[in-house]
Amino acid sequence: MANRTVATLLGAGLIALSAAHGLAAQPQADATTLPKRVDLVYAVYASGFHVLDAQAYHLQQGDRYEIGAGARTEGFLNWLFSWQGSTSSVGYLKGQTAVPEKHENWGQYNGSERRILVTYDRTGGVQSVVRDPEPNWEKFFPLPDDAADGTIDPLSLIAQMTARIDSGGTCDGSFPVFDGKRRYDLYAVDKGVEELPDNGYSIYRGTALKCRIDYKMLGGNRREVSDVAKSARDRDIWIAQVIEGGPYIPVRVQVETSFGPVIGHLIEIQYGDHIVTLETDS
Repeated sequence: MANRTVATLLGAGLIALSAAHGLAAQPQADATTLPKRVDLVYAVYASGFHVLDAQAYHLQQGDRYEIGAGARTEGFLNWLFSWQGSTSSVGYLKGQTAVPEKHENWGQYNGSERRILVTYDRTGGVQSVVRDPEPNWEKFFPLPDDAADGTIDPLSLIAQMTARIDSGGTCDGSFPVFDGKRRYDLYAVDKGVEELPDNGYSIYRGTALKCRIDYKMLGGNRREVSDVAKSARDRDIWIAQVIEGGPYIPVRVQVETSFGPVIGHLIEIQYGDHIVTLETDS
């Protein structure tokens, strides 16, 4: 039920990382003291219940990038099934184009592990894909023969969007994505600017850009999905510049379903010696 919906939510938030331009927000730090790494923590709620914790980081050094994220079930959802996962990508920027070198996925469901490793050649083309264990493809739609051609992994897409946005773009766009198992086209639409009030769940309040995320699966997805996943719609993300001069980050992500909304709130950000949490600002 939840790992597909939550994965969609987390993926949308990561894809939109840094995908905004020109918004003012609080809290802020002196740009001259900005570290190269930003760490984020989110709490995810389904119909008001705390079901998942997620973390993300973005490390930029010159033209090189490293981006990662992890999540695990919490609360009553963890009583039903235990799930955790992580993903990361490394590569470099060539102008406004990300050239991935490696993309990894790891997951554990009720004690059963799976790993995916995608490596790339010098031009950013997929060189090899290792899936351990190999999925039971009877349960998944087949991948097209050209699944990897002309694609980018979902986290390297963040770095590419960042470079484009830094040149004055928006979150609009369509992107061919391959993560080693699934092939899909992702679409992002600029929905304008909104003012987010203090709600007691998030550390952020203020102006944010709203983007709507959608996608079209082209292979590698499950043949049977839950009713929750089938009803998922209006995948929205609100992005703001939490650090003055730093990256724009997801401060709220939300997916509507027939069983109620799934919402992710930013509850902590760390940049150098600065830590902002729900409990304290330092």
